[in-house]
Amino acid sequence: MKSGLIIRKYNGQYLQDLREIFFLNIPHYFYAEEWCGFYGFLHSDLNDNSVYDVCVFNNQVVGSGGIVLQNEKTVVFTRGMIHASHHKTGFCKHVLDHRLALACEMFPTKQIELSTTQHSFGFFEKYKFVTIERQNDFWSKGLDLCKMILPKKLILHRRDR
Repeated sequence: MKSGLIIRKYNGQYLQDLREIFFLNIPHYFYAEEWCGFYGFLHSDLNDNSVYDVCVFNNQVVGSGGIVLQNEKTVVFTRGMIHASHHKTGFCKHVLDHRLALACEMFPTKQIELSTTQHSFGFFEKYKFVTIERQNDFWSKGLDLCKMILPKKLILHRRDR
């Protein structure tokens, strides 16, 4: 893990930090109208089948991300984001590694899936995620859906490490 990076479970004290990060990531990763759904997720949708964590570096929230059991076969990575001033610093890789470890620990037999945009799908491809669906202008005008999975053999390999 990047030296000094601390991962903590989300609680309400981090809401304003996450709001700032969210809005700094518009228009490439989110659209403004999505904030209400994100807020609802943080305050009513977290349960025993989900985890949402924040990443703190030098006492500043620099990112966050979660996992949710979607159904009996699939765990989904959800609402991952990094503060715009910390893009390309390695924090996203740490959020990804943390979520992969959580998914393999909590839901070892489930398929791992995520939905992202055309601006970040290349990052996930570097870590062997495969695009299974793409829809132009899905999230909003100019913001495409890229639905991706991590092939099962890679999940099993990670789990067995």
